[in-house]
Amino acid sequence: MFSIPELTLLVLELVSPRVWLTVCLLNWDCAEIVQPHIWKSIACYTPATFKKIQPLIRKHVHHMESLNFDTWPQSLVSDFLKELSPFRVLPNIISLSLFNSPITPDQLSELLKKLPQLKEIDIRGCVLNRHAMEVLAQCINLESMAFSHENAPLSPGYSFDAAFSPWIRLRRFSVSIQANVDLLLSFQHLQDAANKSQLDLESLELSTSFYRLDAQQLPSWGSLQSTTVHMGTLKHMRVMQEHLCDHHMDVGSSQISSYDFSPLARATAALTSLTLDCCHFSSSRLREIVDECFGLEILRVDVLEGFEAVWGLFAGRPWACFKLQELVFNKINWSAGGGEKMYGFYENPLEAIWKSLSHLHRLRVLTLRHVHKTSDGGIGSDSPRSKDWFGVSRHLAKLCLTGHGGWQTKDLDWVADSLPLLEVFEYNEGDIYTTQLASLRKRRPDIQVTPV
Repeated sequence: MFSIPELTLLVLELVSPRVWLTVCLLNWDCAEIVQPHIWKSIACYTPATFKKIQPLIRKHVHHMESLNFDTWPQSLVSDFLKELSPFRVLPNIISLSLFNSPITPDQLSELLKKLPQLKEIDIRGCVLNRHAMEVLAQCINLESMAFSHENAPLSPGYSFDAAFSPWIRLRRFSVSIQANVDLLLSFQHLQDAANKSQLDLESLELSTSFYRLDAQQLPSWGSLQSTTVHMGTLKHMRVMQEHLCDHHMDVGSSQISSYDFSPLARATAALTSLTLDCCHFSSSRLREIVDECFGLEILRVDVLEGFEAVWGLFAGRPWACFKLQELVFNKINWSAGGGEKMYGFYENPLEAIWKSLSHLHRLRVLTLRHVHKTSDGGIGSDSPRSKDWFGVSRHLAKLCLTGHGGWQTKDLDWVADSLPLLEVFEYNEGDIYTTQLASLRKRRPDIQVTPV
């Protein structure tokens, strides 16, 4: 039997946070139990919602642990801060999100003075009259920070050299920069300071968008490699063309073909998740990751372009990341560059992919979108080698395979017969006839069949 507090928590877990503030207005007996849990995280999505809760803010401010001003207009921010003005300190608030908030520099400064126990803050996109590192220096208990690196002035005597000294507990660090030539030098100083601080970071995000720069002006890979020296606890890495987030390394597409991933892979032994977005690989460097990161469980790649990249990843010896459970490729195109016969690739390159996947016995999610069309329009399931190689992945719970051409009936029969644990099957609309879908649903009513 549930007690009232347990039931309350269960209800809150099942209800969207967007309606929590409506529940704040409850006036029956259980309100005193419900409201403290609801008021822990405050996020107003409409002016009407704020008007409803405004009379209750001062009464329940001692319950607040998290403030989210991300979508608030300037008028609501000012009104909310006005309600907090009588309080000198708000000791329970540990999280503050101001992403692209219209909060003014003076308002932010006054608010931070009231939050001595603040542990998490996001001020990306906020307009500041000083550099964000200097603004946040008063928040010595921060464990997570995110800000934009801009041309804000530094106070006399302030430098990046000791910028990280107040934050011995910092574990998650995020910087967003839309760089031009003027910002690159100060950004390099900031990165050097992060390297020297030797913080035990668990999450690192360097969101870089380099505009109006040629390849010679991009940051050197030496600084990127030195950043990884102190990343022994790195668990998640995401490589994007424009940014480095959440243990996620940001690299420019013009540079990625020449970058050696080996030092990065060796420095991130705890890596379990790797996402590479918007990177058009022209080499086999990704192979170094799957060979070095033995604990990798999730691998997501946006684009694998060109024969060399496809061959370098899938052909040859098995991957070393045998724990892989989720593998996603949003586009695989091996047509560029040719070379199938030169490298001994199979007549149907999908066969090489199936063979590589056959060693991943724990694989539960497989997504191969926009795969380059094969000569016969099939997935190669009629080949005995393909059946043997791919059939071992019997733990698959989700399969998405699109772009290879229309599905043949024998391929769908193979999916129904060979993947007993399959729960979700995604396909390109138009690639499967209605009669084929009806047959698949009849044979496997337990599978959720969805067009994408």
